[in-house]
Parts: sequence; structure tokens; C-alpha cells
Amino acid sequence: MEFTWRMATVLVWPAVALVVFVIYRRSITSSLTAAIEGARLKRLKAGPGGIEVELDTTIGAAGRDVASALAKLPTSAEEDGQVPTSLVDLIGQVSQDPRAGMRTAFGLVRRALADAYPQLRSVDPDHLMEAMRRLARRGELSREVELAVGQLYELFEMSESRAAVDQAQGYDFLMLAEGAIHVILRSVQAGISRDGEESARLPIRSRWRGQYNGDYPITLHILRWDGDEFSGEMSYPGSGTVTRVTGSARTSARDGEPVLMTWKETAYADEGTRRIEFNGRYDATVSGQIMIGSWRYQNSPRVVADFDMKAD
Repeated sequence: MEFTWRMATVLVWPAVALVVFVIYRRSITSSLTAAIEGARLKRLKAGPGGIEVELDTTIGAAGRDVASALAKLPTSAEEDGQVPTSLVDLIGQVSQDPRAGMRTAFGLVRRALADAYPQLRSVDPDHLMEAMRRLARRGELSREVELAVGQLYELFEMSESRAAVDQAQGYDFLMLAEGAIHVILRSVQAGISRDGEESARLPIRSRWRGQYNGDYPITLHILRWDGDEFSGEMSYPGSGTVTRVTGSARTSARDGEPVLMTWKETAYADEGTRRIEFNGRYDATVSGQIMIGSWRYQNSPRVVADFDMKAD
């Protein structure tokens, strides 16, 4: 029940099923027509527990025909060692053995992750999420990727601990795995322009609003850009404190990474009730309209507090 509930919180399966049906409607409808001809309704019963439908034994053969038809649909096959962007070719495997199909799908997600983030290639599954969190804190991994793969990993672990996994759960997992692969690939392509060159992606949004350490509302207002350098103000709405900041933004040396930002507070613009430690710096990763980062003392690798902000 917990597995099914968690799956329901992250799925948009009806929309995906509709898209698949529209794309492959001819193959599906012709195969389904032939498959269900042998399935006859044996009993229909309505009661307090809901509607109970019983078909005769030929429905098993019909189901196998449908699974076989879906498995033969045109797919985006894996070519030249690349991770496929469509996992529809795993439907046949999930139909035969849902758990094995889920393992294969998760393995493809791991491959996509390793291709995009080589730092994770040698990490064993038990330490994957911890390693991803470290990379995200250092601004070396997209927060969107961390969330997508994290959800998938949690469901994968739950499925491994269950006595049995049914086909419906396997199909749902395939959809989530395919989504995670697209998120990973999108993070790689985010900084690549159409001609294949890295895009500067600057300046970023000028106004940001969020939480510092999960407790204090904060805002960042970038007032001026000079190349990769910027200046602006940070404010703490709960205390009336406003500080002046200077910093820089850059793309990673490796293609496809989000914008990396670092800045420090230099002086008070308005002295409110909150006192500021000026001997520190903010490090952040910007992916689209999301910024996530940390604050630490300037000469220390130890993170003192985390923060997250959204474009305002």
C-alpha cells in the first residue's frame, strides 16, 4: 500500500498512456482487437466492496497477446552505446518479470547519471543519494536531477523489499525512469546552444526570494552586472536588515552544468535587528528559476547553513 501510495504522488500515468496510445494507436488497436476477441465476461457483481468482474480463463492468453504486441511496437532503441530516451522497449520485460524490468530501467538511469556526472560512476547504490547530495551542495549537480533520481531510487528500494511487484507498478516505474533520464539529459543540454557552443546564460534573474537555513526569509536583488561580476542587495524581511553584496556567476568547466554563483555581504545598507557575519560567503547553483546553495566562512570548507530561493 505504501509503495502504491508513493507511486500515485508522482505519477501522471493517464496523460502518458494517452500520448503512447495516440502515437502507436494503429498497432495497439489492431493487436488489442485480436487479443480481446477470446475474452468473455463470466460474472459481474456489485456490492459494498465495489464492482467485481470475472473473465473466463482465455483472458490470460489475451493479456499475453497484448503484452507481446506492445513489446513489438517501434521503439527508440539503444544505439552506439547511448542510453535510450524511451523505455517502451522494456514493456515486454516488465510484462514477463516486473522486478527484472524495473532493475533494467534503474540501471539505465544509473548509466545516464554516470555519463552526465562522472563523479558518480564508482558510487555503489547504497551511497548514491548521499553522493548526489554532496555534489548538489557543491553546485556540481542539478537540484532537479537530485530530486528526480531520489524519488526513483526510493521507489526502487521499496520494490526490492516487497515480496511481489505487479505489472502495473512495473509500467509506472518505467514512466518515472524515463522521466528521470530526460531530466538528466536536460541538465546536460541546458548550457549548450544550437551550434554546440556553451551558452553564457548571463545575466540570470535579478530578484530571488527564499529561506535561509529553513528559518529566515531572505531575498537577493541583483542591481548591476559587469561581465560575470554583479552587485546588489540581500534583505532579511523579518528583521529589516539589508546588506550590500558583490559576487560572480559562471558556467562550469564541464558542459551542461547549471550557473554557479558565489557572493559575499560587504556592508549594511539598512541595519535592522539581525546582525550579519561579513566574514563568510554564499555559494549557489542556479538551474532555471531555482537557486540552491550554502553559506560558509570564507576560508573554511565546512557548510554552516543551507538556503534555497526561487526567482521572484
